[in-house]
Amino acid sequence: MKLSKIVVAMGLGMSLVSGMANAAASGAGNQGGGSVHFTGSIINAPCSVNPEDSDKTVELGQVANSALANKGTSTPVPFSIRLEKCDATTLTSVTAMWSGTPDSTDTKLFGISGDASGAGIALVDGANKQIAPGDTTDATKLVNGNNEIQMTAYLQGDGATSVKEGDFVATATYALSYQ
Repeated sequence: MKLSKIVVAMGLGMSLVSGMANAAASGAGNQGGGSVHFTGSIINAPCSVNPEDSDKTVELGQVANSALANKGTSTPVPFSIRLEKCDATTLTSVTAMWSGTPDSTDTKLFGISGDASGAGIALVDGANKQIAPGDTTDATKLVNGNNEIQMTAYLQGDGATSVKEGDFVATATYALSYQ
């Protein structure tokens, strides 16, 4: 009988201790959390595209409408498409074909949308060649390791009668081709 009272007392004591530990863990340990989703794709290519360059934003800043009059331009902003862990054993160069909506007045420019109008986005490759929607950059020679396709973008007046101020967005997509 004494043994059963000891067992009951020990069981009750253990229940209290584990209950307090459980309460402390759920109260003190729950300080926020969430989920992380991973996306990407596996490509058949000699180089990987840097994750920051598969969906990139290039900030062209606040440009005075007077600077864009008579096909004027904003300050050029350089950017690059970074290629990583390249194997240049058999394919030794890469080009980028650019697509997007052309400007309605000057089809050599990428069109903008939003409140602003009278201007478009000019793209220039590393060989200083302007790239219109549908054009391909000059080839960039690949080396083993990391490489970059150098580009520059700027806002340019499209020759419309006036440049209207306001916010704008534009999208240009690229497709890489290895030779």
